[in-house]
Amino acid sequence: CDRLETALKTFPQSRLLHNVFGGQLSHLITCQECHYSSERIEDFLSISLDVKGKHDIFESLQSYICGEVLDGSNKYLCSKCDTKRDSIKRCCIKTLPNVLICHLKRFEFDLETLRKVKVNDRFEFPTEIDMKKYTKEGIANKDHSELSWRGDNYYKYTLRGVLVHTGTADSGHYYSLSHVRDSSSKTTSRDSEDGSWFCFNDSSVSPFDLSTLEIATFGGIRPDHEHDHTSHLHSRFESTKSYSAYLLIYDRCEHYEFDSQMNGSPRKMQLSSLDKQNKSSCPINPWADSIVRENLRHAMDIVIFSPEYNNFIIQVCTASSQNKDQQSTNEAMQILTFQLIENLVHARHQTSDIKNMFSVLCSWYQSSTDGCRWFLHIISTTHRHWIEKILLHCYKVEVRVSFVHLLEVIFRKMCPLERDSYGILDSDTDNSAQKQCDDGFDSDGDVTVYS
Repeated sequence: CDRLETALKTFPQSRLLHNVFGGQLSHLITCQECHYSSERIEDFLSISLDVKGKHDIFESLQSYICGEVLDGSNKYLCSKCDTKRDSIKRCCIKTLPNVLICHLKRFEFDLETLRKVKVNDRFEFPTEIDMKKYTKEGIANKDHSELSWRGDNYYKYTLRGVLVHTGTADSGHYYSLSHVRDSSSKTTSRDSEDGSWFCFNDSSVSPFDLSTLEIATFGGIRPDHEHDHTSHLHSRFESTKSYSAYLLIYDRCEHYEFDSQMNGSPRKMQLSSLDKQNKSSCPINPWADSIVRENLRHAMDIVIFSPEYNNFIIQVCTASSQNKDQQSTNEAMQILTFQLIENLVHARHQTSDIKNMFSVLCSWYQSSTDGCRWFLHIISTTHRHWIEKILLHCYKVEVRVSFVHLLEVIFRKMCPLERDSYGILDSDTDNSAQKQCDDGFDSDGDVTVYS
């Protein structure tokens, strides 16, 4: 959050985090004699609630605002009485956020075992909650004139998301349950029930039935059973759930700008979209374009490197090469060459497909003089990087060997046709040809090169 807030300082959305998640805590120390209160205000983006020993969120919230008595040697020096008095120290909510994040303390340090443990106790929470009695004015049980604008909807929240942790304190996994509003709905009310709940678990997104919220998120124990293969009997017992809610996301019915509340002139805002006045200068547009380009590239890579797509390319090119038209054969050869060298050689787990495609290309180039001329032309002009990329940078031995064999086939095909261009006589190469193996390798298995 700190990094995001720093990055947004130069943009109109610099107060975005506070406008959405920001609230204020009031740390009060109240004298028991004169009832004077010393107050310290603290901004917050989430509140942490105890789970261990608490039945539900209401009991935890009550414990959160419960005061601590300062007496005896801990008496507080009251500035009004000018002497030490018995006092009550407590923390409560001064300003509620538009989106309330409740962090449940599922992880604690066990002083007996000196290890971090997960608290799997059952902890209940509702889908709707009224936060008034946990605020400063709610504790004082009186209305303040400067807070007269706060109606009942200011304190009412609806559950919109749950972050669930499954596992132990040492290892585990997070997934979220979230309410997704229907974008096609014409209503703009924040308490609209349009939309559905979904479970977002890494790349898996599935519908979630809200009626199973208790089973999926409250934690606690569950009935279980095991089968004894010797006696063929089933034994029933209770086991602790390893999955439970870790974060609760509550959305308020009405939203107000954070700074305007502090100034005493609250102004409502819409969280569903950014301010239209700032939309032109919002940095989201270039981010969105970059994300779309990366997603398209990723989707394209999935297709290009898939075995199904490579089989399709081979089948199309093979069918095209069987035509009597030489131009179609050359085009099929060129397409297969580019697919192999530009794309497929980068695949991690398709070595067999690469070797098969090299084998197909070798047979085609061995029977096509025009294809060999085309290949030698592009690797000496526009695609000179192919040789360096495969022979020097490719870590797969099979790919390098197959590429060398392809070059050998092309050189053998073109060598008799271009000897005159270099003034080489057949007698000059007879002795060298006898020493060379049929596959172009010497007796040690190395490629034989003649100058």
